[in-house]
Amino acid sequence: MAWKIGCWGRPGSNSAKLAAHIAQRAGLEMVDFFGNRDAAVPSELVIVTPNHGDAEVQEDVENFLVARGREVQRWVVLEIGNYYGFDDWGYGARERIALFMKKNGKGDEALPGAGIDTLPQIDWATLDRWCDTVLSKEAAHVA
Repeated sequence: MAWKIGCWGRPGSNSAKLAAHIAQRAGLEMVDFFGNRDAAVPSELVIVTPNHGDAEVQEDVENFLVARGREVQRWVVLEIGNYYGFDDWGYGARERIALFMKKNGKGDEALPGAGIDTLPQIDWATLDRWCDTVLSKEAAHVA
């Protein structure tokens, strides 16, 4: 099994930029679910998704989880967005996705997930630390 980066962002979006950066940095393949909704679902999936507010998930990510989330065996969420002004920044897309996956028998995140701030600018340093400490080690472990 090999981890793959799932992207639901249109070309040029922060989601697409971050997903491509993660894939390159960790040496993993990116799966473009935005451009190819019928792409094969990897058994180990990094879900890169914007946080649209308290406990909200991007609609096409939610649709994917409902239709095809059961195909994923191990999962982790990289949540991106603007965390200024959230009522409860600890309850965003990651927690919403976790509730769905647990309900469908998929358990907890297999690796430590992360929330990356993208406003006023992308926090590349935190993203790189996460890739290096979590994904790169996991990729090396299974190679």
